[in-house]
Amino acid sequence: MTRPRRLTPLSLARSAAGRIRDGVRLTRADVRLRGVVRAVAGATRSSDTAAVVHLHYPEVWAAVADRLDLLPDDVDVYVTMTDAAWSERGAVLARCPRARVIRTPNVGRDVLPFIRVAAGLRRAGYSAVLKLHGKRSVHADDGAEFLDACLTELLPSRDGAAECRRLVTSGELALVGPESRLYPLAIHVWWNIDDLRWFFRRWRPDHVGRLDKPTELSFFAGTMFWARLDAIADCLDVPTHRFAVENAQIDGTMAHALERLFGIVPEVDGEAIGVSGPVGQRRVAHDEFQWPEWALRKPEWE
Repeated sequence: MTRPRRLTPLSLARSAAGRIRDGVRLTRADVRLRGVVRAVAGATRSSDTAAVVHLHYPEVWAAVADRLDLLPDDVDVYVTMTDAAWSERGAVLARCPRARVIRTPNVGRDVLPFIRVAAGLRRAGYSAVLKLHGKRSVHADDGAEFLDACLTELLPSRDGAAECRRLVTSGELALVGPESRLYPLAIHVWWNIDDLRWFFRRWRPDHVGRLDKPTELSFFAGTMFWARLDAIADCLDVPTHRFAVENAQIDGTMAHALERLFGIVPEVDGEAIGVSGPVGQRRVAHDEFQWPEWALRKPEWE
């Protein structure tokens, strides 16, 4: 039997110092990201739609850029890059001259930079967004395959990309995600339930009970999708202090909770969602998800 770790004055002091250090980092990140919101809000837009790509691993940029070429020409492209990746911004602009490159702190994975840019997009008058990021999971061996599937399904062709855009800008759908990544909320929900409940109590208090039936809600794993901005507006207001300082977490952070919230918030609001895949784009029911083979399942959710 493993003995519980003994708390000593030194360990308590170190823990307190760590919390203070993390708080300072989050405060500094918040100041920088508020500036991002203002900068994007003041930008000139070419249309009602923007693509937002987050890059922490510049080596995947070529694969992403190849798919961005399929976007309609009037879609503005914003690329957020962490401090570690910033030195590669020249390569980003060389491959995609229309990109608007933004430097962001490495907090909140791809999600926190996205919600701040998206908040600015709403202020600037955009109505729809395509969210992508250069996924390269260091804790899994299928990162490249996952990224390729999402890119291929969300941007299958010029006509397919145009149809995804039409579905969300017309109001027909709130969200269009990759067909192969529509999963039930029940997957690992226990790691994220505290953040999910916090969000629902603040913005959807009448629907908190929906979280107790996680097989009746779904989300797009990987956090890549087309969305109507007003359908995910409340997700864009999560404060920076709710996010965790980067520590290679594989789940259970606010970034992971928002991965789920982008899908389930439109669902509980009565909005329609859709998928884009090998046979085109279509509306789906909220229970048309699939259980991936790797997912842990509980008998009561069958």
